[in-house]
Amino acid sequence: MRQITLQEIKDIQLDILKDVDSFCEKNNIRYYLAGGTLLGAIRHKGFIPWDDDIDIIMPRPDYIKFIQGYENECDKNYKLTSIDNNKQHLYTFAKIFDMRTLKIEDSISYNNKNMDGIGIDIFPMDGLPQNIESSNKLFAKQKKWFRLYSLSVHKFMWSKNIFKSFIKCVVQIPFKVIGHKWFIHIINKNSMKYDFEKSEFIAVSVVPYYGNRERVTKSNYMIRVSKDTN
Repeated sequence: MRQITLQEIKDIQLDILKDVDSFCEKNNIRYYLAGGTLLGAIRHKGFIPWDDDIDIIMPRPDYIKFIQGYENECDKNYKLTSIDNNKQHLYTFAKIFDMRTLKIEDSISYNNKNMDGIGIDIFPMDGLPQNIESSNKLFAKQKKWFRLYSLSVHKFMWSKNIFKSFIKCVVQIPFKVIGHKWFIHIINKNSMKYDFEKSEFIAVSVVPYYGNRERVTKSNYMIRVSKDTN
């Protein structure tokens, strides 16, 4: 086993993205670059130099279709994991990783140090209420559930203040007993309340960090760019 370079990480992720693109093209599945990945593609014609991940988003109907079919046709070295096919999956979105790699991180957030290998993240995009106030309420609700979900997956952390650390750990116990899978189910159920195809506004609401800053008009966002065939 050897430590790989940042460039090798990027190459592995790009190969996974190419495999995803091939599958999506073949099966008429819509997907879009997101976040720093989109910014890098536009501004740097590739990765942001210091970035080391790839994020893509899919409309919920395409996301479901992708989850159901990708592993039947993907490269044998790749594995898709989501709460739909892996009860131990800790995230509200899907991941694809290269099984020839091992990602070791001493994260303060999650219990699994060796969750997977080098890979990419896939986020579902769902509909939102037409009314901005209703949209705000949805995101507020999602943030509350996300905080509870976080208590179910965060590691027990001890600090110099033993009493406060003990109280925090005691508070976490019920949520760990309930289990992260239940909270992820609730978060996804809330996100899917508004049908993507029928909604004028859309967002990634399974990770509700930015609230209504994620809210975009579907007609302006869902623009298909033809590939250069030259």
